[in-house]
Amino acid sequence: MLREINRYLNVAGCSIYFCPDGFTPEQDPLGIDQEVTLPSVTHPTSDVQLMGTASIPVQTSIEDMECTINLPDSAAANKCRKKGVVTFLIYHAVSISDCQTGEVNLGGFKAKVSGIISGKEGMNITPQGETSTAITLKVLRYQFVDDEGNQVIDIDRPAGVLKINGEDYRSELKNLL
Repeated sequence: MLREINRYLNVAGCSIYFCPDGFTPEQDPLGIDQEVTLPSVTHPTSDVQLMGTASIPVQTSIEDMECTINLPDSAAANKCRKKGVVTFLIYHAVSISDCQTGEVNLGGFKAKVSGIISGKEGMNITPQGETSTAITLKVLRYQFVDDEGNQVIDIDRPAGVLKINGEDYRSELKNLL
């Protein structure tokens, strides 16, 4: 059964925390109200001949993923410069209004992204004098938890984990190996 992969991509208004040990975030955020482009999770396709050529997704695998994180300045970006894998914790919260009742609730998500820094832009300056530096990660691990605490995405490429919306896409493959 094919299932759509729910995800957020380009999101503004995030709080970014650096996890120097890969697990525990630092107490102070690297940036508040920052923009993040979360990884896009897509399956590679394979062509099959069924009364013509059809491209079907290979759901036990995913394409390479990238994540771009805008940090408030070069000092924040330099703080996370180290060789090997770096980890960030990203929080996003928004007010959600119910038009019928007028009730306002909070919603959002928490994402944990680990990877190797594959690119870094120089410092950008807006006309208002605000600065930012964007870093790009080649993603190795990605966890996405929605505002209700549901783990929507759990990907750990080195460990072979590929769970989306609670479904383990690699379970049958693991049983065969």
